[in-house]
Amino acid sequence: MIDADVMTENETEETRVQSKTKKAPENNLIVRFIKSPTRKSAINAQCFNCLGGTKYSVPDKGWRQDIRECRVPDCYVWSFRPFQQKQNNAL
Repeated sequence: MIDADVMTENETEETRVQSKTKKAPENNLIVRFIKSPTRKSAINAQCFNCLGGTKYSVPDKGWRQDIRECRVPDCYVWSFRPFQQKQNNAL
């Protein structure tokens, strides 16, 4: 038998998590990964997380630039990181 207090507590926790998720901005790369788990979105979410982003918060302003200028080439996703400027290979 399920205790009514436990059920109410679980429903409250679930409601709280859902409301925070709904408030997450669309530019949150972790939320994008959760909605559409692809290789690209996983890499983007890793970079976002490395700068302090979470499912419920976005890093400080300028985080896209920080990802673009990342100085950790030993990272396994460094060469695939988002927001890189395309290089012009003119001959």
